[in-house]
Amino acid sequence: MAKLKRTRWYATAQQGTLHFHNAKVLTEWMSKIPDGVELEIVIDEAGQDPTTAQWAYLYSCVYAVFADHFGWQVDEVDSWMKREFQKANLIHLPNGLELAKSSFDKEWLMKYIDFCIRLAAREGVSVQPPDPNWKLRKGERDV
Repeated sequence: MAKLKRTRWYATAQQGTLHFHNAKVLTEWMSKIPDGVELEIVIDEAGQDPTTAQWAYLYSCVYAVFADHFGWQVDEVDSWMKREFQKANLIHLPNGLELAKSSFDKEWLMKYIDFCIRLAAREGVSVQPPDPNWKLRKGERDV
């Protein structure tokens, strides 16, 4: 069996019982796991997903700048860049489907954002780096 992908499920605790937000999806997902597979379940208080800031950067600093440069809508940029990313990484989805936000874990989201920055540069669009202090972190100084 292939290794299970790490999956996050959200629930609300009420009177000592977990009430899952997508219980039907969770039940279907669990039904596909073979009997006897050992799982680790971690219960943690929900917090802001660290990828939220990454998505915000992508949409406001890459997609929006690219869209303004070419006169496109941000959704058009999103679809085009995802198609280009799929081609570059040999990701083939049925019926012309494209990757969704839930397709990206933290590592792949970083790869995707880097790809989008490079793709924008290839098309002549310069975007600000994700960390405006990147030069200082590398020990460089603006003169």
